[in-house]
Amino acid sequence: ASLYQWKLQGNSTGTINYETGSKSGTTGIQGLNIEDTTGTAEVDFNDANIDILKIYGGVFKGCNTISMPSLTGANYECLTTTFEDHGVITPRTFKIEGNWYSINAKSDAFTFASLTHNIKDGTIIDPTDNAWHITTTGSIAANNVKVVGTDGTTSYDVENTNASSNEDSNANGGSTYNLNNTNTGFGQSFTGAGNVLTNVVLSLKKTNSPTGSAYAKIYAHSGTYGTSSVPTGAALATSEALDVSTLTGSFADVKFDFLGAANQITLTNATNYVVVIEYTNGDATNTVDVEYDASNNHGGNSSTYTTSWAANSGTDLEFYVRVGGLVTINLTNGASMTYENNVGSPAGVTDFVASVNVTLSNVVSGSTFYMWATSGGPLTAGEAIIGPVSITSDPYVQAVPYSSSQPFKFNITNASTPGSEYVPVQVEGSITADGYTRRISQQPDT
Repeated sequence: ASLYQWKLQGNSTGTINYETGSKSGTTGIQGLNIEDTTGTAEVDFNDANIDILKIYGGVFKGCNTISMPSLTGANYECLTTTFEDHGVITPRTFKIEGNWYSINAKSDAFTFASLTHNIKDGTIIDPTDNAWHITTTGSIAANNVKVVGTDGTTSYDVENTNASSNEDSNANGGSTYNLNNTNTGFGQSFTGAGNVLTNVVLSLKKTNSPTGSAYAKIYAHSGTYGTSSVPTGAALATSEALDVSTLTGSFADVKFDFLGAANQITLTNATNYVVVIEYTNGDATNTVDVEYDASNNHGGNSSTYTTSWAANSGTDLEFYVRVGGLVTINLTNGASMTYENNVGSPAGVTDFVASVNVTLSNVVSGSTFYMWATSGGPLTAGEAIIGPVSITSDPYVQAVPYSSSQPFKFNITNASTPGSEYVPVQVEGSITADGYTRRISQQPDT
């Protein structure tokens, strides 16, 4: 059959209700199958004047594009539906839940012009290009959304089209510094302009076969800017590792991403810093080579670390300190995304932040909750996980970062109202990949 458009036309003065299939709990069953064998059909449900739009079960197969409305509430939902051999889905704020599937998307499976959405509990399998295509910066939730079949080469979990911009830079090069067993760091002073750091680009190559990891770091500045600048103190921010064996024998721009809130620092306006590349695994013949400019085209200056930092007056690294273009993917409740493709010019950064929910129920309102790490997990024993915080809702739900199982203890106390105190509660347990859920029993302190 040839189907060119399946359009739901709203009516501002009438009532438009559209419902297919049935609902059982939070699951869609039965439903309507819409199939186009030509692959040209458009499904257009994007109309604000729809009173009820409920899609339960069913299949959209072969459709070229699927456009959902910016409508929320009990009358607007899609549950347990399969999208197969389809073009891009634009979900907007329409709810898509209930163990849905996207299978063999013909390009991108979903596209987001806004980071506010209501998609969760589904699986994207073998998209041709990208599972999610994101065109605006900020944080977006991926709640139990799993991606299967991407390879990080021809298909990706997230494509970020947002561009970063230069906070400070020097595009000139032509000369070579060597990171070896004597020189283990080179730096360049620059000036901040009040924006959040996302990545650094340096011009690098290798000689012979160096191995191990190199890092870009940001340090506070010491000395006279432009003549005797050197780093000082501990690193303010550290990039992800670069496997130096992946470098080639010719100079090329290499991007270092700064991930996590601790490393995405604000570069204070009119404040001087030093960007550094550090590599400690070289030797006399296997080196990481850093391109620099011997003509002093930048207002700062480079520096070299041997056993201490020394300024190189009159020379500057070829460098780009970049800000903006950041998309943070908050992975919760078993969501799995790994591969990003940053295609802005210059490229931005995609940061996958895994977290799980800690959920407490039946807590007396106004109780104080404090959870801290014990030994045996990625956190340091005694490090705070949550709180202290006053619990005023039931259930209480808090997302926490997750990398591996974390043992903990927590206290719940309530002694703020004389005559209605409760016996303190202390619990031990572990936060796992499924999070942590507990119903609390607080006994009056009589």
